[in-house]
Amino acid sequence: MLPDGLDVTIDSVASAPLRRASDSFAMSAYRVHGPNGCEECLCIHLNLLTAPGEGVSVPVRIHSACVTSEVFGSVQCDCAWQLKDALQRIRKAGLGLVIYLPSQEGRGAGLFRKIESVALMESGMTTFEAFKTLGIPQDAREYGVAVAILRAFRVANIVLLTNNPAKVEAVQRGGFMSVRREPSIMRTSRPELAAYLKSKAIQLGHWM
Repeated sequence: MLPDGLDVTIDSVASAPLRRASDSFAMSAYRVHGPNGCEECLCIHLNLLTAPGEGVSVPVRIHSACVTSEVFGSVQCDCAWQLKDALQRIRKAGLGLVIYLPSQEGRGAGLFRKIESVALMESGMTTFEAFKTLGIPQDAREYGVAVAILRAFRVANIVLLTNNPAKVEAVQRGGFMSVRREPSIMRTSRPELAAYLKSKAIQLGHWM
């Protein structure tokens, strides 16, 4: 079996500044070919136009799209919070990278199935129970594209901002020997969000 990311080909890249109200990053759109066909993804990065110096640790967030929280403000999950937190930590560190994967909505199940699962969660199910009821994989995501992009940025020492062990394992399988994890810790007073986070920890094995 090939290491993660070696069966992915980066076809083209388009880059531009990302001007925000409080700061500026750079953004690069990637068109890649892999086992799932042609995909497009977005990278938000800071001070990575040249390879980081030897021994420099780079904060990295591999982030799956979540239009309901990131665009429309849903508080039923922690996705938008994790994205915002990662950008803040990268800005504080002075360099870093967010790999944004639009094709991974709903842990890879797609937008339609995600909305179906949210409806079931409103009736009292956990996210695990909702996916099981719908007969879809608990997590269908693959991270070969993200690993290939990390290679393109020539990042060696990675600080992975995640609670998901599958992301750490994918990066390590991709050949990155120096991977340190920092958790995304969210505090909430919303009972439904607390239940969602607890389900991710107990039933999906996420570190919380």
